[in-house]
Amino acid sequence: MLNDVKCKESVKIVCENGEYSYNMLKEYIDIYKNRLYSLGLNELKTVAVIIEKSYLNLLVTCVLIEFGCIILYIDSNNKFLFKEILAAYQPDYIIACKEILCYNFYKEISKLVFFEHNMFIYQLKKNSTMWKNIINNDMYNGSFVFFTSGTSQMPKAVLRTRNNIMHDALHNIQTFSITQKDIIVCAVAFNHVYGFGSGVMPYLFAGSKIIFVNPFTTTKKLTNVLIEKQATIFVGLPIHYKILLESDITQLEIRLALSAGSSLSTDINTDFYKKFGVCINNMYGMSETGAISTYYNFRKLADGGDNNCGTPLKGVKVMCRDIGEGNEYGVINVCSDSVSDGYIMPFSGEIKAIKDKEGWYGTNDIGYIDANNCIHIKGRIENIFSISGKKINSETIEKVVKRFPGIEEAVVIGQKDDLKDTVLIVYIVQNDTVALDELKSFLYDKLPSYCIPKEYYIIEKIPKSKNGKILKNKLMIEKVNNITN
Repeated sequence: MLNDVKCKESVKIVCENGEYSYNMLKEYIDIYKNRLYSLGLNELKTVAVIIEKSYLNLLVTCVLIEFGCIILYIDSNNKFLFKEILAAYQPDYIIACKEILCYNFYKEISKLVFFEHNMFIYQLKKNSTMWKNIINNDMYNGSFVFFTSGTSQMPKAVLRTRNNIMHDALHNIQTFSITQKDIIVCAVAFNHVYGFGSGVMPYLFAGSKIIFVNPFTTTKKLTNVLIEKQATIFVGLPIHYKILLESDITQLEIRLALSAGSSLSTDINTDFYKKFGVCINNMYGMSETGAISTYYNFRKLADGGDNNCGTPLKGVKVMCRDIGEGNEYGVINVCSDSVSDGYIMPFSGEIKAIKDKEGWYGTNDIGYIDANNCIHIKGRIENIFSISGKKINSETIEKVVKRFPGIEEAVVIGQKDDLKDTVLIVYIVQNDTVALDELKSFLYDKLPSYCIPKEYYIIEKIPKSKNGKILKNKLMIEKVNNITN
């Protein structure tokens, strides 16, 4: 992967261990490559990488790419899914930053020191043929597998080739005019598709200086590194921009601020511009596509508001496809060289294609594209339900529910009953006592009868991923404090 870097002499990686040039990185990579080779880890292998620190993730990735391995990135914070993912996809090896429970089908074979950190190496006890067809296909050598958030089901394994990653990086470089003179501070996890595709790779290939910061950093550490390193680009999450707004600093040298992972409010963007004179580029993308579009206009638009995802990156095409009669919006479709070939199916290893014959991928986001080619997202297609012959968007109902006094959060889902009819269920987090009878009366006054939820659950909190996405598959197992049918 380092061989693809254009301006090798200008590359710098800065982390808690120090600053490393391109030549220093190459030396380390050669050392670790030999060590792993001695353990039997070489070409035509699949490797699960479970590492928290982004710079270690990058180093291990560079070593494995030298072998042409297929790399599976697994979130180290999601221990619940370790067993399911490892059992379903059976990678040949695991490289982890800490000892993990491998559920009897892996064995620990070594412990190596990478950049002064212990790395635990595990090997699959029994050879698997699951990856045979993929690993023997030259176009997939050195590919990457990202797992979707799994908010409503088992995470999907998205296969992204080196060609996909290179084009994703190129789209970012061309759109944001990234050069070797840029100094980047990245506070996003490398194993997340946003941190990988928009937080590291474009700058690595452009020959920029990349400074890694812990995503859970403090206000003081974040402000110090941005000021002392004279950063020109900051890649962060909405929480980081909230931290910067609450800090005492009044000036930054950054020319480009990126955000993704969860929604960025217009208020934060407006306040950030007023304080620092920089608009935050809110990125829209997904594991299957990489970066799709960016929205940098902090002014709230009358026809889109916070749902405006901006215009496509250079090299990315978008269009809207109709989802049937009675719907004013369509499904956002994407076409570019960075779009994945498909999902790797669990246990079988078959690739399930996700693009049509023309190369278009349906995102399942519904919305519209305006005359300025701006993408406006109005919801997810799985949040559209047919009840009494009418199409209902659950997010519309949620907005009305949250207007009722005492309700802090609300999530509406649709579930089939014994007659295969869709029943609307609302989960509520209250910040004051909510009288459900009064809530029902309120909803009957504001919504058509077919939009009124049938079941009401008051719970302590809405389960969410670390990026703020609602884990709908966990809602049903949340402890119910109050139930009214």
